[in-house]
Amino acid sequence: MKKLIAIALCALCLVSLAACGSKEAETGEGSAELGMVNPFVTYDTMEDACKAAGFDFEAPETIEGCPIESIQVMNNSLIQITYYDADADGNRVVLRKAAGVDDISGDYNEYPTVSTLDYNGVNVILRGENDTFSGAIWKVDGASYSVRFDVPVVDAAILAIVDAVK
Repeated sequence: MKKLIAIALCALCLVSLAACGSKEAETGEGSAELGMVNPFVTYDTMEDACKAAGFDFEAPETIEGCPIESIQVMNNSLIQITYYDADADGNRVVLRKAAGVDDISGDYNEYPTVSTLDYNGVNVILRGENDTFSGAIWKVDGASYSVRFDVPVVDAAILAIVDAVK
């Protein structure tokens, strides 16, 4: 009798393992994707994104030759604009604004060069390596800003963005 129960349990285990290893489970096809829910909501216009976030955000139409790819709002409190042009060396630029004075960059990399510049009364923290930078953060009038580049840029490119956003 014990042998019969052991065989039955082994058979159940094999069936369970076979179900876990199915193609559907590997690819996610035909099933709900598991994991974190995407907190970003995409908007067609800056006006709609600003209404959702509850603050205004003036930003350039292009950065480093890249047009706006998407405008998103996270948790009704942060606006993220992604600039991208496949013809511009695949450079992607992510510009963010949120109320408050937190680091909203989402960039947790360690950089060999971290510099703080006083630019027209604004402290801009540049992150990168040597004379090029992959990102920056700054705060103005109770709002936090950040910009990240896939392809590092010189500080003048970042300071032009600091001038252009409100």
